Amino acid sequence: MLSPDESMRLEVPIIRWRETREVLRIVHAGGLASRDQRDVSSWGEVGASIARRPGCFLGRAVRLAAAVSRAWVSLARPLACGVDDPGGDRARRLSLACVRGLRALGVEVQANGPIPDHGLLVANHVSYLDTLVLASLSPATFVAKSDVARWPVFGRLARLSGTVFIRRSRRLAVRPALQQMSRVLDADGLVVVFPEGTSSDGEDVLPFHPALLTSVKAGDRVHVAWVSYRVPGDDAGRLVAYWGRMLFGAHLLRLLCVRGIQAEVRFARCESLPEDRKARADHLRQAILDLSRAGSVQARNTRTSRKEDRGRGWSGPVRLCDEPLSP
Repeated sequence: MLSPDESMRLEVPIIRWRETREVLRIVHAGGLASRDQRDVSSWGEVGASIARRPGCFLGRAVRLAAAVSRAWVSLARPLACGVDDPGGDRARRLSLACVRGLRALGVEVQANGPIPDHGLLVANHVSYLDTLVLASLSPATFVAKSDVARWPVFGRLARLSGTVFIRRSRRLAVRPALQQMSRVLDADGLVVVFPEGTSSDGEDVLPFHPALLTSVKAGDRVHVAWVSYRVPGDDAGRLVAYWGRMLFGAHLLRLLCVRGIQAEVRFARCESLPEDRKARADHLRQAILDLSRAGSVQARNTRTSRKEDRGRGWSGPVRLCDEPLSP
């Protein structure tokens, strides 16, 4: 009989080949379906981006594949050994995997404000990178829509990491997800929710769905986070944000060619919340909007300071965070 480690070494390459074959099938189908779409994920633009930066694309693709493989083994091994810890060990393993994933993609993460380590974290949603960025800063359990579970490769990784999936189209289907969230919160874990229900271009915060916020009980810590991205000399809302009719496979391939992605997260704690769930949702959304405005003011000041410094003959980077948090 094979040991768990030996069985994992035999199983992972087989799964990896099956997932790779599925990715190729979906990429091919997506390419045919996207010929009439005019978004950044069009396959013609993807091909042009790869042609402009083939070395960058190949290097990051190899590093990302290695990071995904290590994450798969790291998250699957405890389950193969019969160990199940949805709120603790898996969250820490996911955090380390996200650090490696961001390094592979060349994403620099900077943060401002107190980073939570337990309680409920409510954040805006711009891209699938949000999960990697937030998890790299603090181990957490994420709440995602059920469609994510069907994504090739990354959907299985999300299941292995203990992600709580929810079907927002069915009101009764929210209850099991709320119970799982309560168990993690009761164990002093950190739960991250994106109450917008979908991603946006990052220019605004969409109205919140209050159902996901009913798991908060008296005494639970509640934090908010504003996640934003910048690409020097280009539009992050066009290149990094994943929203609308964009195709996941094409967007990821295009992202591998983007250099200098900077992610900034601004945190704040909400001391008191309204009892009514709709009023609570509006209150938290407004708190995130306040963080976004503060971030916009600081970014403008940063650009002004950079121009002044360059006038003095200095062109070094400007640190946007109060303390270095890059892992």
